[in-house]
Amino acid sequence: ISRQGCICFAKIFMVKRAAYKSCSIRTMENLVELIKLQDPKTHRSGEQAAATMIKYVPDRSACPIMKIITEGCCDKNFALLRKSGFGYINYYLFTMIKEFEDKKKAFWDYAEKAIKSGM
Repeated sequence: ISRQGCICFAKIFMVKRAAYKSCSIRTMENLVELIKLQDPKTHRSGEQAAATMIKYVPDRSACPIMKIITEGCCDKNFALLRKSGFGYINYYLFTMIKEFEDKKKAFWDYAEKAIKSGM
């Protein structure tokens, strides 16, 4: 069921884009919980849906999605989440540099906090 749900969410992200921004934080929190699971199919489904959301749904000006991602990178109890988080940070950085000059400071602030906390 989670695989089909993630596929549906990914399609919604691609179609709605900025219109999905109001629901993006809670959705990302739930996708992070899926990524934490040890089941390979569930983990991979959540990982792909989150990557699609990062690609198509713009983050808010305070960068709450980036905050969730960096917190996941610092969570030493979940290796799968940390691995996924590093990929998301990389993708987020390249997307942000292309599109949003005003979000660069917030991105680097979260990245600095994550590095200081042991990322």
